[in-house]
Amino acid sequence: MLIGLSKEMRTFPRERIEWDCRLTLEKQIFRYKILRRLLEREKAGMISPLIQSHEIIRELWEYAEEVKL
Repeated sequence: MLIGLSKEMRTFPRERIEWDCRLTLEKQIFRYKILRRLLEREKAGMISPLIQSHEIIRELWEYAEEVKL
């Protein structure tokens, strides 16, 4: 697996590899093939960015009122 990771380090940013490694470790998935698929999905643009607004996401001021900052 380390040989494969050194190859991926040339292709993907270190932060992305660390994120995907952490994800697979949390899920106890110890296969290089799965890690490579995760990285390739992002490269293909299949992972959507986080959204900033949605009907179930409240405004920041609403959270501030609840905590009484």
